[in-house]
Amino acid sequence: MFIPQGFAESISNEIGSIAIDEVNIEISRDLEHSLKIYGIINPELNANKGHIQITLPDGDTQGGLFIPDNNGYFEWFFDINNKSQLGNYKIFATYGNQIIGSLIFSVSEKQFPINE
Repeated sequence: MFIPQGFAESISNEIGSIAIDEVNIEISRDLEHSLKIYGIINPELNANKGHIQITLPDGDTQGGLFIPDNNGYFEWFFDINNKSQLGNYKIFATYGNQIIGSLIFSVSEKQFPINE
């Protein structure tokens, strides 16, 4: 089970924008969660592919490509579960050869109160 905490975070410039709805994610048990990374690319530039790179807390990276729709909108998902690393993750987004920006989110283990 996951419990999202916090508010949406976004960044934008003349290239476009990226956003996430959750900046602090608490995980527990065996349920998976997909963090949605989404945004809009300036329609005048809408002729390329974008790239999302996620830097994990240990420094390893994962990522993939996205292709915006005709209106410039895109979505990309990052799976999180109880085997995910705890700590801060950095999202870095580019479109073509231009930087959109970066965002940070954190993953922590859900703490349950101990009944005395």
